[in-house]
Amino acid sequence: MGVSLAESLFGVRLGSDTKFSVMGLDAAVVQTATMTLIPGVSSKNTTVLSSRDSNAGDGQARLVNPGIGLVFSFATSRADGPAQAARNMIELATVELVGKLIRAPYWQCLGTPDSDAEVQREMDDWFFSMEEEERISFYQNRMRERRDYDGAIDGQNNEVFAAALQVYRKAMGLSPKGLLDQAFFKQFVTLSVPRGTALPVRKPADVSAAATQTPVPVVVAPPVPSPAPMSVISPIPLAMTPLASPADASQRGKKLRVEVVQPGYVYCYAQDTITQLIQRIFPNRFRKDPRLEPGKPLLLPGAGNFVLNPAAQYACLHAPREVYGDLPPPLRWGDFEDIKLSSFEEIQSQFSRVSGAAVHLVRSP
Repeated sequence: MGVSLAESLFGVRLGSDTKFSVMGLDAAVVQTATMTLIPGVSSKNTTVLSSRDSNAGDGQARLVNPGIGLVFSFATSRADGPAQAARNMIELATVELVGKLIRAPYWQCLGTPDSDAEVQREMDDWFFSMEEEERISFYQNRMRERRDYDGAIDGQNNEVFAAALQVYRKAMGLSPKGLLDQAFFKQFVTLSVPRGTALPVRKPADVSAAATQTPVPVVVAPPVPSPAPMSVISPIPLAMTPLASPADASQRGKKLRVEVVQPGYVYCYAQDTITQLIQRIFPNRFRKDPRLEPGKPLLLPGAGNFVLNPAAQYACLHAPREVYGDLPPPLRWGDFEDIKLSSFEEIQSQFSRVSGAAVHLVRSP
């Protein structure tokens, strides 16, 4: 919209314009192993940007004598920043994608009530998209994170899980026994329950006393016959020793076998002998549960699509309970990513501090 005025010696034009543009962002999560989209884990957001311009231009002021003409113009504008709008949409999409991926109530971060129709539809979709075994694994994993369950994440409704679930239901304000139906699933997802004590946690001051006890977490089992080289964790005292290997072993990488005599949570690391950088190799994207049971050895790399460097140093830690969520940021980095710590002993110290118990370390020569 514009208005103009003109006289013989002076003229001016006033204008005001408002423009609208639409910015959209579609995002999804891809399974890198197969390069396929994960069903239901997507985000679609749209932002309307407005731009307002006000100006005065084409004005003229003439001095007739000596015939010099002066022309002036100026403009002011107000616009919503496209860069900030894009940033907001990316942040919103990140919250939504992570929430859908781990099935967490992400809408609570955005101020949307649990009773919202779209939220209810989202939780219905989560429930019906999982088989019973997958739902039990979901419960087990979430309860372990909250220290209300200390068992394997195997999707089995066994006695250990059933007993822990009764305690958890009481903390939710429900009766100890009940169906694992759709209504329970929604309450499980949305309700905030204080962290439990599935395992008694000693104070850090008790670590020194616990360390004097005879350690019995990780032992060696005779290696399974294999044409490839294999290193094993030896009987107490714990050690890792390489076996004789074929001449072409470097092309196939190293193999490790870890076995426990007591249930526990095992974390394994590799240190490059040249750069001295340390990476976590277990748990990893191929096998996410760190819990090991007696008689069920862990083979690395196993079915994982990665190679262990024969020249690297390796070490495993055994903790009596799951402590990953309590570890400092340098140890909560992703698998096969460089850790900002310089030695296996430093990692062991961090594990011992947060677990409040002795954490045993096994390393290669």
